[in-house]
Amino acid sequence: SHIPCTEGICTINVSVTWTNIGGTDGSFVPNITIDGIPADPIYSSEILAGNNNSVTHEFPLSNLSAGDHAICPDPN
Repeated sequence: SHIPCTEGICTINVSVTWTNIGGTDGSFVPNITIDGIPADPIYSSEILAGNNNSVTHEFPLSNLSAGDHAICPDPN
């Protein structure tokens, strides 16, 4: 998704939920990128056991310049 920044410098919090829709147990590392750059914090591996199990993490994004930023959650 894209998040616009209307001020000169923005700080926003992004809450991202990953949901297992495949029904198969698996693990992943929740990650988010801003304009292709990985954002901190980096979370450890998460296990999604069973269909519809989910996990949510908060990502504070700071020092964003004005403009339209590409915010991409990625289970890598």
